[in-house]
Amino acid sequence: MEKAFTVSGVAGGAAPAATRDRDEVVAAERSAAVREAFTVSGVAGGAAPAATRDRVRPVTLSDEQRLPAPPALEAVLPGGGVRRGSVVGLEGPGSTSLLWSLLAPPTGTGSWAVLVGLPAAGLLAAAEAGVALDRLAVVAPPGGAWATVLGALLDGFDLVVAAPDRRVRPADARRLTARARERGTVVVLAGGGAVAAWPEGADLRLTLTAPDWEGLGRGHGHLQRRRVHLEVTGRREASRPRTTDLWLPAESTPVAPVTPPPLVLAPDSVAMATESGARRVDPVVRAAS
Repeated sequence: MEKAFTVSGVAGGAAPAATRDRDEVVAAERSAAVREAFTVSGVAGGAAPAATRDRVRPVTLSDEQRLPAPPALEAVLPGGGVRRGSVVGLEGPGSTSLLWSLLAPPTGTGSWAVLVGLPAAGLLAAAEAGVALDRLAVVAPPGGAWATVLGALLDGFDLVVAAPDRRVRPADARRLTARARERGTVVVLAGGGAVAAWPEGADLRLTLTAPDWEGLGRGHGHLQRRRVHLEVTGRREASRPRTTDLWLPAESTPVAPVTPPPLVLAPDSVAMATESGARRVDPVVRAAS
């Protein structure tokens, strides 16, 4: 079981009991679906941890429900968070750091996430970014059963992070998109080529460009923080592009906004004589260095 599925930080694969109310009919349906997913992934006996089998929520259309986002991203995300049931695409240098920053608030407030097809994901970096590892699962690349496994996992997790290793068939992408919308699960496309492999396109695209590290001098120093430009685009509520500059990471936090230097009054003001002979001082405004 450990070879195909790991619940990070939980001894023996056991996870804490689910904290939400459960509907018996939906629970049975979802448990069967999750067992099917892990059976296809190669988990011995088709068994999955108790919290994964039992963590369920009522089926709902969830256009207005959102998962929390880091404060640095609230201003550029529509509604200040990630809408449940949406497909989110991450692209560009630093997208893995951005992924951990997006997972930290939901897992820290009780939501479950799963990584599919990301065997080299750095869980230490995830923990340092604030991701609750006891609510993060990792599934080995499912190969040809990718769409089947992803479809089953949509029933049991709040966020499914997927890195398809091949182009998804349009019919499968439409079916999975509809299922995610119905279940209120966020699908995050991460990893090289993941967005391009999804023919339906993403509802929300977060694209990082222009990375610039700071901290290195001539023969001395160390990397301290990275500045990136973030562009948020998408469909419907995300159709109006939004942009911002971020520190990703910042010196003391995983992500922080780049704020312009404050304006201060320069000490060398320009003195001008008035008609009465008095001196009037016009301050010179400069940006703080």
